Amino acid sequence: MKYLIPVSDAISGPVNPVPSPLVPGPDGRPRSSGVAYVDGWPVDLGTAAVVKSIRKGGGSWRSVTVFPELSSTNSVGQALAAAGCPTGVVLVSDLQTAGRGRLDRTWEAPAGTSAMFSVVLHPADEAHEWGVLPLLAGVAVCEAMEFVTGVPTGLKWPNDLVLRDEDAPSGRGGKVGGILAERDAETGAVILGVGINVDLAEADLPVPAATSLTLAGVPRPRRAKLIGRALSRIEHWYTAWDAVGTEPAALDRLLDAYRDRCTSIGAELRVVRPGAGDLVGVGAGIGPRGELLVATDGGEVPVVVGDVVHAVAR
Repeated sequence: MKYLIPVSDAISGPVNPVPSPLVPGPDGRPRSSGVAYVDGWPVDLGTAAVVKSIRKGGGSWRSVTVFPELSSTNSVGQALAAAGCPTGVVLVSDLQTAGRGRLDRTWEAPAGTSAMFSVVLHPADEAHEWGVLPLLAGVAVCEAMEFVTGVPTGLKWPNDLVLRDEDAPSGRGGKVGGILAERDAETGAVILGVGINVDLAEADLPVPAATSLTLAGVPRPRRAKLIGRALSRIEHWYTAWDAVGTEPAALDRLLDAYRDRCTSIGAELRVVRPGAGDLVGVGAGIGPRGELLVATDGGEVPVVVGDVVHAVAR
């Protein structure tokens, strides 16, 4: 596979950056004008640069493949797992046409605008607390974003990466990305997908409460650096989770890192629950299985599946 190594990982750009407008690519599809392409490949997303960033962060993965376009990195990861691929396979895409989110949602990200990848993982055995893994993956990606951008990043339960207005250099925070963990019942594999809005403009955001790094006033980072650092931190937290299985005290210690970043704790919120009525209350904490604890007039209620809407969107 042909790839390019960026000349430098140094962040460049104006003091108050703005999203780069979308322009038609050679295939007629929109892509960010802020990314240079050579022979059809984005200069900030080379395979060698991703691998270099992983190693700098102390991580190691079996293989890293960068694709110019995929329907969904998670879908391809599931197909590879079904075909018997080993743990540690990483899939990165410049363009996604049918990205997958929670509760069967789909989304599309134009080329050059987002950092998107999935990893195939084979946990040591069946005895694990599965609801904890995506939360710890969120912690890992927050750590990576803070390392690369210097901007504090939080987590809205369960899997939304968020920037608070007061932390965003432009004053415009919101949801900047998300995590999706899918477990294949037949193979036991977990496909962990990550998407970060790097350079989306307001008109291109999937939902009104979303934002992107450049909208938040963050100088546009090289995506290879951001993805590589995220993979290094995911490896750290996945290894810790895989080792403790279902041991309550050890899991609780790991979850403290998530609780420290969770913006849903202490927030007035409404939880939209599939097949059940909405739940209104205050986020009271995170349980030992990764569930959101909501304090209501009738007492504390654990939530395993649901959409959380904060009284203040961001």
